[in-house]
Amino acid sequence: MKNVFIAGGVLLVIATACSNGPAVPKPANPTTASSHQLTATSHPASDEVAPPAQPQPAGKSAEQTSIELQERLAAKKREGDAQDMLAANAAVKVDFGGIVITLSDSVLFAPEEATLIASSQPMMQKIAGALLVTKERELVVEGHTDSAGTVGGNIELSRQRAEAVRTYLIAQGYPAARIRAQGIGQDRPVATNASTQGRAKNRRTEIVVSLKKDEAL
Repeated sequence: MKNVFIAGGVLLVIATACSNGPAVPKPANPTTASSHQLTATSHPASDEVAPPAQPQPAGKSAEQTSIELQERLAAKKREGDAQDMLAANAAVKVDFGGIVITLSDSVLFAPEEATLIASSQPMMQKIAGALLVTKERELVVEGHTDSAGTVGGNIELSRQRAEAVRTYLIAQGYPAARIRAQGIGQDRPVATNASTQGRAKNRRTEIVVSLKKDEAL
């Protein structure tokens, strides 16, 4: 619809909106459109990247997963405390055979005897308590001697001493099926047998604790 006016000799034609006519689209403001597009597609950079969400195991709630994680952390701490206890009461090292706990026979047995002496009880109780933290590990108790005496006699004495330590650990609660004793005799010296000090070091009992998969060297 158009309205016609004459003003000052000038013909003016003014178009007015009609409800029945088609709507005339309003030209987009380039500046406004660009601004809107920036708002919709641009995001400010962030210094921190959120870690990906960890999928929950099937059939487990978030609360159950959290409880299991706390239990694993607590078990790890107990193992660390147990290793500290072992290190405070014996020589401890890790090699390809496992965690090796070395006990001097001079503090465990009387000369040529295979019965634990009374004075060894406090130390053995602490060692047993530390080992009981992870009762699922396999243990091998190895007896060692110096080169004095006969080869056969040394093997038998070292076996009996290893059996005495195994028996003690079982009495303290360690599963018997996971401990075996072995007499090595004089075959694996750690020092020279030519000196008194060297022979004393060779007379020892070693408890070899199996490594877990994540501990393997």
